[in-house]
Amino acid sequence: MAIVVFGESPYAEYAGDAQTLEYSPGDKRDLALLRRLRALDVPVVAVFLSGRPLWVNAEINAADSFVAIWLPGPEGGGIADVLFRAADGSVPYDFRGTLPFSWPATPRPPAVDGLPGEEPLFAVGYGLTYADDGYLRRLPEAYVPPPLPPARRIKD
Repeated sequence: MAIVVFGESPYAEYAGDAQTLEYSPGDKRDLALLRRLRALDVPVVAVFLSGRPLWVNAEINAADSFVAIWLPGPEGGGIADVLFRAADGSVPYDFRGTLPFSWPATPRPPAVDGLPGEEPLFAVGYGLTYADDGYLRRLPEAYVPPPLPPARRIKD
């Protein structure tokens, strides 16, 4: 088994402003590693570090398990507590976490939670435990933006 930890580079203020919610556009080394391991039949647990929800459909598809971690800081060691079993094989800490806001279904910035607009991939409150099945259908990895509305002619 491989545990692959990856995520956003540190950013602050304007450096975090982006035109897309796609994780790491133009640099797909993390995705390539996940896919290479899967091609070798290595079970992959992807641990994604970020400070915001990002479009990671391809990375989710390339992993057997996907864990999103929000800026763990000095408490990052607690992640290992839920990823590994105890020496006797028991689960010392159940894995439990829920989303404080929705996770995007596309790389386009989503609508505000609760307002009409694009449906999220995972809604506010989504989360799994070890007891859950966790099956997820294959997610679309290509994004085709919706067509623009027809141009309207402005009267002179």
